[in-house]
Amino acid sequence: MVRISALIITLAFASPAVFAQAESSIGPLKRAYNTIEDDFVKAAEEMDGTNYSFKPTPELQSFGQRVAHIADANLRTCAIVKGEMKSETASTKTSKADLVAEIKASFSYCDSIVSSLTDAEANRVIGAARGGPKSELSVLWGMVSHDNEVYGTMTVYLRLKGLVPPSSQGTWDKVFTDPTSSYNRQPSRLLIDAIRGRRPGTAIDLGMGQGRNAIYLAQHGWQVTGVDLSTVGVGQAKARAAQLGVALDAHVADLDKFDFGRARWDLITLFYLHAWYHLSKLPTAQRLRDALKPGGLLVIEGYAGGELGFKTDELRHDFADLKILRYEDLIDEADWSPGQKSRLVRLIAQKP
Repeated sequence: MVRISALIITLAFASPAVFAQAESSIGPLKRAYNTIEDDFVKAAEEMDGTNYSFKPTPELQSFGQRVAHIADANLRTCAIVKGEMKSETASTKTSKADLVAEIKASFSYCDSIVSSLTDAEANRVIGAARGGPKSELSVLWGMVSHDNEVYGTMTVYLRLKGLVPPSSQGTWDKVFTDPTSSYNRQPSRLLIDAIRGRRPGTAIDLGMGQGRNAIYLAQHGWQVTGVDLSTVGVGQAKARAAQLGVALDAHVADLDKFDFGRARWDLITLFYLHAWYHLSKLPTAQRLRDALKPGGLLVIEGYAGGELGFKTDELRHDFADLKILRYEDLIDEADWSPGQKSRLVRLIAQKP
């Protein structure tokens, strides 16, 4: 997600000259637009009408106001591209039925522009664009970027109401199915350091994915359980474990519904589950502490900062009753953003 967001932001603010020199970026734009249209409309449809007035905090817009904002913003942007005048009416609506109709209509109006966009049109300079003249492609990327930004905030509204955002439904199956997906397929360096010299025992890899860390542990004598939402990822992990002749107890499950047990594990790993850590309706830190055996290790790595990343010293505070063996808050290459530097938090802690 960090990689995609960086691409959108770069393209949105690039000058027309950049696009004149670049290979057609129409394909990536169309894919990004189609994805956000699908996710945004589904989010609007899946939120119960009684929650359209919901605000996570009083100073924020309601869910319905967020939908209206994008409906009007899309209409305004595409009208500029078409050289037309359109009335923005979504902000006057409050009911779910009206606002779902408005967001669908706004995307429908923009569909013809995006779907039929050619190289020549992409480089056409629009003088009336917000912030000064820009290429049509730049204007449209700006719209997609804005839609994604607002949708990102709305996923929090959905999760607070117990709903899984459309973008998270089946997302990881797609990631693990696509051979071009960019992520580290080797075991984590932090995990390798954490178990070096330790006697193997029972381990659980939460958010196991395709099993890179779980299989590494199994190869080094650990009795491993892996849990992940992705059917594809878990299937790949099982197949790889069988190919290598190692035992792996793998489960497709929601971590909020999976029983971690009490004093059950010598090792618990949590890699890039910062969003779940913060959005879970259960007391995450307590569940992890309780599940560790005395002397057991907790190993965590994830993004820091932003709405869902780890905060400065958050894990130190949450696990103050454990012995902190290693804690890092640094800029480094993330397993989910190869070749890019990101702010990360890493923790290795031991239960007394």
